[in-house]
Amino acid sequence: MATFAVPVLAGVVMVVAWPIVIVMLIRDMFPVRKKEMKQEKKREFAVAREDLLEELSVGEIEHREKVHDPLGAVPDLPFGHLNGAWRKFLKGMQPGDELWSFSAYWTTNWGSKELRSGYVIVQGETIGPYYQTESKKLISGE
Repeated sequence: MATFAVPVLAGVVMVVAWPIVIVMLIRDMFPVRKKEMKQEKKREFAVAREDLLEELSVGEIEHREKVHDPLGAVPDLPFGHLNGAWRKFLKGMQPGDELWSFSAYWTTNWGSKELRSGYVIVQGETIGPYYQTESKKLISGE
């Protein structure tokens, strides 16, 4: 009985499902849908003024972010192995710029929610480049 039921059930599923597959394929070919997808890809994370927490000096940040590894696998430097990236980030600062810590909620292009934290260069009224130190995926309800 089972040897007969499985092929019959598979045939019924194929007969019922093929129109749905065709509709999905045609819907994906519409230029409007492709345009929407391109716009979504262009959306990038940026720090907003309301995300700023506190102004800090380079010394304060480097003291906070100094890595202490008792086994010596990580360099005893601010941000450990990522110290070079931190130094490169600091080269973007101009006289009069400020460093601020930030924490921001972000919804990714896939719809998942994240909490992103780090440091950002503030140039007068303009929020400049940022150095992200943490990204946590949030579960619904957080």
